[in-house]
Amino acid sequence: MSLHRNIHHVVAAALGLVLAAPAAAETTDVAVEVTAGPRPATLRARLHVPAGQAPFPALVFLHGCSGLGRRQEAWADELSAEGYVVLVLDSFGARGLTRVCGDRQKFPGHAEDAFAAVRVLQRRAEVDRARIGLIGWSHGGWTTLWALAGQGAHPNDGCARRSRSTRSARTPEAGRTPRRS
Repeated sequence: MSLHRNIHHVVAAALGLVLAAPAAAETTDVAVEVTAGPRPATLRARLHVPAGQAPFPALVFLHGCSGLGRRQEAWADELSAEGYVVLVLDSFGARGLTRVCGDRQKFPGHAEDAFAAVRVLQRRAEVDRARIGLIGWSHGGWTTLWALAGQGAHPNDGCARRSRSTRSARTPEAGRTPRRS
């Protein structure tokens, strides 16, 4: 009888862990059409959409000079679990590039890629069009700055119109409003 009771406890505990775990994000491949800039292309991207009530804030991930790595997918998993749609963009694969570190002539930047990715997110029903941002690693970090500097040429594709929002920003967990300093 004791073994039977222990099995029930183990099954109940496992079921409780499964039910308590956040729902996995839906991940799909999407195409991003870049028609402007120095190297137009149809780029590949992975879209991570959280479970829950849409619309969600969204982020575009821009990789560093050595291309996509495991870190972008790991961060996408973390942030989609917190309620963000994440588009992990590959700016190199469709262009036949693998690494541009130290050679700016190979690929002068991909700010146009960022704007094209924002347009993809703006067309998706699960995305809050007013809350789309960019996150970049190394090369992608300065690309984020170039995209912010070039927003005037892209009036409908902006990611952050101002450095400090005048509206209330809410965090995905429990809808709390963070304090501003």
